[in-house]
Amino acid sequence: MKQVIYLDVLLAVDFVIDLCLLTLAGRLAAACGGRYRLAMAAGLAASSALLLLVPAIPGPLALLVRLGMGLLAVRTAFGWHGFQVYWRCMVWYGALNFLLAGAVLFAVQVLKVPGILVYRYQVYFQISPFLLLGCVAAVYLVLEIWSVFFSPPGEDITMDLVLEFEGQGAIHLAALYDTGFALQDVYAGRPVVLVSWRPGLLHLAQQQEQRIADYFEKGTLSPGLQLLPCQTAAGDCVLPAVFCQAVSVCRAGKVTTCRPATVAFVNRPLAQGQYEALIGPQMARQLEENRQKTEGKRVV
Repeated sequence: MKQVIYLDVLLAVDFVIDLCLLTLAGRLAAACGGRYRLAMAAGLAASSALLLLVPAIPGPLALLVRLGMGLLAVRTAFGWHGFQVYWRCMVWYGALNFLLAGAVLFAVQVLKVPGILVYRYQVYFQISPFLLLGCVAAVYLVLEIWSVFFSPPGEDITMDLVLEFEGQGAIHLAALYDTGFALQDVYAGRPVVLVSWRPGLLHLAQQQEQRIADYFEKGTLSPGLQLLPCQTAAGDCVLPAVFCQAVSVCRAGKVTTCRPATVAFVNRPLAQGQYEALIGPQMARQLEENRQKTEGKRVV
């Protein structure tokens, strides 16, 4: 039997679905993707449907192309903040695609929809676009209910952290909100971010990179570098710190900025190397106050 597929409808529906799945993947992976980046990524992912127009491409190659388009879509949506963040986004994006496929299959079985087309390792169900979008909404609703009712109290909160140094590039880090983090800038009173330093971390901020490297490698206290007293379980110590023009936090697709801030560095991994930075209650309070002020201005 001849199958008819309306390509414009297929591309439009795929675009909406990929946009929703990428947005959900970013929320679950605590990664920040701007609206334009997400739209571009959804367009790239949806364009893989055009493989239907290439008659000579083998099925396995078509599968590899779709997988590559998925990897490229995630890279486009969230940028590059390290392999760990990228891998989290990719895993969540793939898992959500499988979850949506299960939801569609369940709807097909319940509604007794006839006809399933398998072409080049791709499965096409003969269902209306509205039913397909309804399945997307169902997946979204299930995840929202899960996050509201089944997230354990006191769960660690991960986020995308952006450090902005005056006249230099922005640094993206995977950060953890730790309620027990109480390091303070006792001299300037600014909120503090703790960063696990490694060579090349501040490659877009060469001045700060050189200052921190000189301190950890040579013990040199360069101009512009200050020392913050720190109390740990192992005893008292001092940590090198620099002035930061702004610290922005992205979580659940929302960006909040704190200006200015202090960035302290430690030359060891944080949380077994799972995160590159820590923020505490002081920074969280400042970010929340700034968010409320920003939303108040928008309302006015």
